[in-house]
Amino acid sequence: MKDIKAIMILLWLAVVCFGKIKVTNMVATPRKPWDGMIDITFDVEANDSETYCIHGQGHDKASDKKLAMKSTTGDVFSCLHKGKGTYHVVWNAHKDYPYLKPSNISVSVSALELGLKYLVLNLMTGVVRTTNTSPDLNNDICRKEEMWLRWIPPGAFMMGSPENELGRWSHWEIQHQVTLTKGYYIGIFEVTQTQWKLIMGDNPSDYAGETRPVEYVSYDEIRGSKAGAHWPLGGHAVDSDSFLGKLREKMDGLLFDLPKEAQWEYACRAGTTTALNSGKNLTSTKKDPNMAKVGRYGHNKSDKKGGFSKHTTVGSYLPNAWGLYDMHGNVNEWCLDWFAPYSNDTAKDSAKENKMGTLKYDLNKNPTGPSSGEERMLRGGCWDFSAWYCRSAHRFPNAPSIRDGRRGFRIVCNPLDK
Repeated sequence: MKDIKAIMILLWLAVVCFGKIKVTNMVATPRKPWDGMIDITFDVEANDSETYCIHGQGHDKASDKKLAMKSTTGDVFSCLHKGKGTYHVVWNAHKDYPYLKPSNISVSVSALELGLKYLVLNLMTGVVRTTNTSPDLNNDICRKEEMWLRWIPPGAFMMGSPENELGRWSHWEIQHQVTLTKGYYIGIFEVTQTQWKLIMGDNPSDYAGETRPVEYVSYDEIRGSKAGAHWPLGGHAVDSDSFLGKLREKMDGLLFDLPKEAQWEYACRAGTTTALNSGKNLTSTKKDPNMAKVGRYGHNKSDKKGGFSKHTTVGSYLPNAWGLYDMHGNVNEWCLDWFAPYSNDTAKDSAKENKMGTLKYDLNKNPTGPSSGEERMLRGGCWDFSAWYCRSAHRFPNAPSIRDGRRGFRIVCNPLDK
């Protein structure tokens, strides 16, 4: 390029800081002669005890568009870091965007402090931030253009239900202690129809509403039917054209996924041991006043709370202690795991036997679910179910290709799994 000498070689990076962590001394240098590569160097100031992910974002100044930095090497963005450090990332901008001129490229870097209450994704711009400030539930931006996730600390809990819990489903819910050694972020809401459309470009839902949960989506569409179909043997791999594949690309590779079944129940319970995360048990397996307070289900689906019948606006009922909404009711939520009873020794349902996974994993520490199976897990119950289906411990298996107006999902971000 003849004008290479006239190009500003040092592109100063925008400083974006969250919490006590600071990103300093940031410069991006297009290589000369221009070969499409940009060297990005920066320092992070943090205490030894502070953990964080590094997030990078490109920007095309000519079109005023955000650019996902997909082809990076060196100190790759989004990986887990701790304490202070000096970093060097190489971005192959030409591979990602062959049409770009170096004079039109700018880059920003932020350090996302883990442990702050909320991770916020701007689906319009691709900007990610962390904050301790709660979302304004009176402003639907948190249900539309932004996705809000809540930090869930590591810990132990009793998964499953006690034998005397009303509505208990026998051997499918055998109570056992589970320890999760890594924290994670989980959506405070189910993914809405607006959010799905911003990522996928369409709205497949049976019952339309911008702030209602997206439904009529299958496990295979969320993760993909190729690479995404092989959890846990395939790890967190997803198809590039799936919802999660496109979300990861837009958010520059942060590790978003469906929750593991143990992650879902731990987050749902938020320290409770009762059938509902309000600290209440059921008084009836069908119509129950305690269930009516925490979510949309079969016996209050016409109360029009949130503005709709059937499923309704996310966040219309009481949250749990961690500020998560609709963990009971509204729509069934897909989880990562294959289905199996918690103990194959007690499996008595011969009709389901050929669809049950094999329990070849640790039930008690960071469980990933069975290694194989035919049905994936759904949790939480939905707008058309009785109260007992909506309990914290209830498990609902279905083929991963199933789609209908009762099935949706919420996402997690697993920064510590990188």
